[in-house]
Amino acid sequence: MSVAEPPFALATWSRSDGLEIGGTLPQAQFPIYSVTKVFIAVCILRLVEQGRLALDAPLLHLSNLPELESGITLRHVLSHTSGLPDYGGVKAYHEAVRQHPGNPWTFDTFRAHTLAKPLLFPPGQGWAYSNPGYMLLKEILQAVHGLDFRDIVALEICRPLALSRTRVVDSQASMEDLAPALSRQISVDGQSQSVPARYHPGWVLHGLIASTAEELVRFIEALFGGRLLGAKTMAEMVRMRRVPGVHPPWYEPSYGLGIMGDPASPAGPVFGHTGGGPGYSASAFAQFDANGLARVDCALCADEELWAERMVFDRLLASPGRGK
Repeated sequence: MSVAEPPFALATWSRSDGLEIGGTLPQAQFPIYSVTKVFIAVCILRLVEQGRLALDAPLLHLSNLPELESGITLRHVLSHTSGLPDYGGVKAYHEAVRQHPGNPWTFDTFRAHTLAKPLLFPPGQGWAYSNPGYMLLKEILQAVHGLDFRDIVALEICRPLALSRTRVVDSQASMEDLAPALSRQISVDGQSQSVPARYHPGWVLHGLIASTAEELVRFIEALFGGRLLGAKTMAEMVRMRRVPGVHPPWYEPSYGLGIMGDPASPAGPVFGHTGGGPGYSASAFAQFDANGLARVDCALCADEELWAERMVFDRLLASPGRGK
């Protein structure tokens, strides 16, 4: 990695021709924030493969929210093309996190600030990142399985892949043994506070998974190695749509079904996800070349300045895959 002696807890792991592990806390569990969306997408798509859900079925028939626009489908929500608003730009949300980090909003409060608002655009006619959309996917998973999200992730992903240190964190107590991290986002006076001690994961509306760098690499490798989804479903998942704006270090920032991608990366096409929130950032990506899957890289940081994304992309760009 290009960053030596980072001033925060760090775990990195890459899998290419061999294994490499590094960092100050290589075996620690870190919350992966929006990388959780990949787990949600995999669980939804496994139900699609089983015929229990349909990608293009109206979401209205699968939820208990009568205000949902009838044209929104699972595909729209997975790809962030539903038009559903997000809470990332809601000032009241960030203020509430600062004032009451251990007391997350109720579902109805989240709903009032997001899902109850008008769509940003007609379904399928734009792109806008929507955490509440993935909350709906989590609710659908729980309804179809008849299980809590924690048990679904264990059943569908963790047990089959023997991921013993990957789990859903859904209470403040379940945060306490994570890698230590500080954040000013959960403080009213601007002083850094302990995230594991003060932050409730319920502020992450779609659910929050914690993992190690090694196990996150194993998950991404299994996904792109065909162990979780069939070839036809994977082709749907990585069918990319260019997203608006310029987002360095991305060359052609794109999104599929629960997957970020950059098909124009000079290192070869890359697919995966980033995540960030109070105290932590996460990034895990698979790189492809003419021969297929070339490598997988992951960085988990006790830092909220998106160091993980920069570290992974620096490494991928510095170490092109086979055949480059």
